[in-house]
Amino acid sequence: MTLVEKINKLGPKEYINCFLVTKKVREGFLFQTVDYNEYDINSPISKVKLNLIKDYFPSLIQTPNKQGVLLSIKKFSLKEIEDDTILGKILGFPCTSLTKIITKLNENPDLKSRTIDIIVNIVLQDNEKNIIKRSVNIISFRCLDYNKYKKSIEDLVSKIKKVFSEDSNMKEIIEDVKLNVKTEYSEYNLTKLLSNYNKKLSEQEILELNNYLYNIGFDIDFQLSIQDNIDYNNPIHRGILIGLLTYSKYPTIEPFIPLQNYGEKKDKEVDEITKKWGDFIIESINLTSKKNGVKKKSRKSKSRKSKTKKR
Repeated sequence: MTLVEKINKLGPKEYINCFLVTKKVREGFLFQTVDYNEYDINSPISKVKLNLIKDYFPSLIQTPNKQGVLLSIKKFSLKEIEDDTILGKILGFPCTSLTKIITKLNENPDLKSRTIDIIVNIVLQDNEKNIIKRSVNIISFRCLDYNKYKKSIEDLVSKIKKVFSEDSNMKEIIEDVKLNVKTEYSEYNLTKLLSNYNKKLSEQEILELNNYLYNIGFDIDFQLSIQDNIDYNNPIHRGILIGLLTYSKYPTIEPFIPLQNYGEKKDKEVDEITKKWGDFIIESINLTSKKNGVKKKSRKSKSRKSKTKKR
């Protein structure tokens, strides 16, 4: 089986990250079943992928844990994997742990973190030998003091480029490796912006706001309805958005996350309730729009960020 065939079967993100672990660029890669909308490692897609990883990368140890399966050369204990600081180091993140970042942001809400994405542009072929170019986000993490860790982050990118260039097969399909750094707006940052009715939101700020709504659990239909019906200059609409941001900051369901630990049924029940909640929010927005004589806007196409996960 060729390299391209293996990547097509396993998936480029999974294959590349396992490759980086075997080359000791990072100590581990966290395989998460939730990425495939599944709830345990014996679910169909996850089971197939983990078996393929055993076949393609027999040296990797698979350690099941609360978040999925850690793939590593060295054996790590569950205590190490479930420690946020240690796990960050295992995954090769140069910055401080996510827990410490959140603590500092809570202490000083005016601070802004950044999301660091390492993106690989790859050239593959489908079954008909058609050339397919893809951009794959292989590593993503947050950083509070970017300038402090900038050199370490750039060194990580350089290591990735180096191992690709030294492997004759990988070199053939990897076009380049890019670093993407984006400023994150916290719920507090966005609430302050929304509280100033004279402040017009930028496209980036609206994108950040939509990402928080997505992370709450609202589906794509809700996202599109928000784009169609929300008036960011309407004080009532801004108040509704502020209320949603407060829930995003302190979700009452947090003690039960990850929901997949409680089985597929509970997760679906939460999705159904969230759907009803979203419908009621849109209804409330429409009511206040009519009252204020706001005309329905035509939708603009916007890209939406994915949730930040440890990978």
